[in-house]
Amino acid sequence: MMKCILISALSLLSSFLYSQPLEVALRTNPSIYSNVNSHSRQVDVPQIKVYVPQGGMSTYCPSLRLIQGELDSVSYSFCKDLIFGEVIMVDSCLMYQSSGIKGQDLVCMQLCDIDGICSDFEIVFVTVGSTTVPFSDDFSYDGPYPDSNLWVTDDVFVNYTLAENPLSLGIATFDGLDDRGRPYPQGSLFSDELTSKFIDITETQDPFLSFFVQPKGNGIKPNTGDSLMLDFRNKDGEWVRVWQQEGLPRDFPINRMSPDFAFQLLSLSEEFIHPFFQFRFQNRSRNDGLKELWHLEYVRLGASAETREVFEDIAFTAPPKSVLSPYSNMPSSHFDPKEVRSNVVSAFYNFDGVPLAMSDPTVTMIYEGQTLMQRTLIEPVQNWTLERGHTGYDFELNDGGSMNVELLQEAMQNVIVSGKNQKVTALLDFSRASEIVNGNQNNQAETTATFANFFSYDDGSAESAIIDRGGPGVRSTTFAIEFHTNVEDQLQGVQFQFPHIEGNFSSQLFTLLVWTDSLDDTPEFEQKFLRPYYATEFFDTLQGFTTYDLKDSSGAKVSIPLPEGKFYIGWEQLELSGVKIPVGYDINSPEGAQFFYFNVGGNWINVDEAGSIRKGALMVRPVVGNEEVISTPIDDFDNSTGSLTLFPNPSKGVIHIRSTLARPELWQLKVFDTTGRLVKQSAFKRNVDLSSLPPGTYFLQAINRTFGHQISKKLTLLQ
Repeated sequence: MMKCILISALSLLSSFLYSQPLEVALRTNPSIYSNVNSHSRQVDVPQIKVYVPQGGMSTYCPSLRLIQGELDSVSYSFCKDLIFGEVIMVDSCLMYQSSGIKGQDLVCMQLCDIDGICSDFEIVFVTVGSTTVPFSDDFSYDGPYPDSNLWVTDDVFVNYTLAENPLSLGIATFDGLDDRGRPYPQGSLFSDELTSKFIDITETQDPFLSFFVQPKGNGIKPNTGDSLMLDFRNKDGEWVRVWQQEGLPRDFPINRMSPDFAFQLLSLSEEFIHPFFQFRFQNRSRNDGLKELWHLEYVRLGASAETREVFEDIAFTAPPKSVLSPYSNMPSSHFDPKEVRSNVVSAFYNFDGVPLAMSDPTVTMIYEGQTLMQRTLIEPVQNWTLERGHTGYDFELNDGGSMNVELLQEAMQNVIVSGKNQKVTALLDFSRASEIVNGNQNNQAETTATFANFFSYDDGSAESAIIDRGGPGVRSTTFAIEFHTNVEDQLQGVQFQFPHIEGNFSSQLFTLLVWTDSLDDTPEFEQKFLRPYYATEFFDTLQGFTTYDLKDSSGAKVSIPLPEGKFYIGWEQLELSGVKIPVGYDINSPEGAQFFYFNVGGNWINVDEAGSIRKGALMVRPVVGNEEVISTPIDDFDNSTGSLTLFPNPSKGVIHIRSTLARPELWQLKVFDTTGRLVKQSAFKRNVDLSSLPPGTYFLQAINRTFGHQISKKLTLLQ
């Protein structure tokens, strides 16, 4: 007989080969802020959410599918005090009564099979509100989270960039990452979840749910073992699977165009017609990074006329480009009128089966609330009537003999002040006489260019990453990005966007390189033994980027004189035997490829000409000016994981290590010489014999094998 237990209080809580660069998937979402206040689940404990209407009741019964063996016992414990409701156990189920206040209560559950093998779970009872029909969300708003007026979960990522050939300005992406942009624990039952609020569907005649869906997009494809699922909640409060789609074949290449968005329409049968209806999308993936992507658009619930595939709406499908070209952002001190973009690119989608009319689109350039230029886009379209489907236009601002570019250049030159942080926004908008519910949300699109102290080609969003795909015995690839200055300046630092990929790379080392004037064999500056850090772990002045100041071999801060003209920022990984260092890659900015180079075997290859990598912009940003930059702080991180003291230092060979590491058995030691070559490694121990090494300067690293935390110390060996 299966046993059920309710526990009132329980404490739970040689010759070289040459490598090539490789595009890889991201492991976390760099666009999600790292300091989101969210529930912190136990490590590797699957979490099951149960939604409860305000003032209402919901019942949870464990599924036999949660464990592999035959279920023998179920036990529950209040791992946190209940605040927003009360729990009653009925047989092996829990009945939760909401107090009427929105919030979350946590109950811990343990399931054991007849062989005594037990599994732990967290049951989260979430009290949420309700919404009405017609229900419509096209996700055409700033994310990263879905609209809380419609949805009760924050797992999916609302964005403008990850879909390919989107139908509207915004999309909801199932990215395999939680609401903080980090991978779910291995063993989680599902990955992302998008769950509606409670909906009273009883007054709707013949209700339908419709949506558009696309696998892959600009990311990595879901495989056939991955899937996107849709559940409806019936009158008994049970979730019923009503739709499921498998991923793409394993031989589907990364550079192939994604399938188009496909329309799905589902009818609600009688068992789903009740006052507390909900629906939810879930995806199943490997939970190891920003992979297996699915994208949703235009989720609608209502009567037949409100959910059909053909409906009256025109939408922008992408934001405009920056007012600048080729840069997306640049220092105010380097602004030159010649950097102003001379064209406006726009794209639309008509969802109707017949041509639809719209007002003439307008482009407005705005500086801190001040209109610098406003232009109605008439050419080449006289009467703005769009056929069904995608329509794209590239407008020259100086069409019809006008002087719009020159007027904009003059206006910007009058307001952009050297040394001041400023922004100019490019705004596109149009209007229509008739719209569907919330249809005007996608009639406006904008992009802002920042004039501060850095150069960039990217739009701030990494869809992928570039790594050195070499291994042991293979010479590292050298990467470089070309920039140009319009005046003489000082290079103070460099910012990298380091996304998470499989494995933790924070124990790796790289060399930062700077060339001025030309990209030759000898850089004017190099800084060795730098470590990459996740921006999600160290709060930076620019969200998502890790900043490095420049230091000479003695550790003193330096700045590099930059003459007017070209300069190059590069890097090279010191050791290829472990995890590769990724750098964020923005494939929505293909113009950046003409400035991206890599060196294999002494030859510099331009990515735009090579064709071996999808065109995009590497997310590396040089910081210039007269003021010193502040590196992303790492001392706090090192101190939080423990500290190391080496003695004697200098030493004649034997080094003694005094540490405050909580679990030394989880750490290993590596020793590098000044060229970055690994000369010794071992498990962590208190005494290390380095007498076999020649005299000189070395770097000792202690690396946590589980989390990748790393502490470095410089040491000197004497004769």
